[in-house]
Amino acid sequence: MESHDHLFLCCPFALLVWREVKTPRGYTKIFSSLSSELVWGGLHCRETSLKQSMYKWCLAATVYHIWRERNSRIFRNHGVDSTSVVNRIVDDVSARLCSWRRIPASVENHDLGLTWGIPRWMFRQ
Repeated sequence: MESHDHLFLCCPFALLVWREVKTPRGYTKIFSSLSSELVWGGLHCRETSLKQSMYKWCLAATVYHIWRERNSRIFRNHGVDSTSVVNRIVDDVSARLCSWRRIPASVENHDLGLTWGIPRWMFRQ
């Protein structure tokens, strides 16, 4: 029987995906369970800064794509590697970011912009 914690952040595949999504993008704290990750996110991501919004989008997209990968492996007997899943997550988060009209200009936001490949024109001057 799978638990949420096992499926999303204790399973070696899921943990690898989460680390590949999270760490290169400036989110260095890694928890070993989904519940711990949600508690931390709830305490530290109450504001609406770009970095906090991106963290929430990364977590939501990671959970969604790991669930899809699980279902694909179980019901279609077809799976992909962790890099493919990470690329899908990054694409989804980047697309979500593109829905913002203008991003407030700040050093932190510009650093995130470089990490995510955000075009310069999206930042307010």
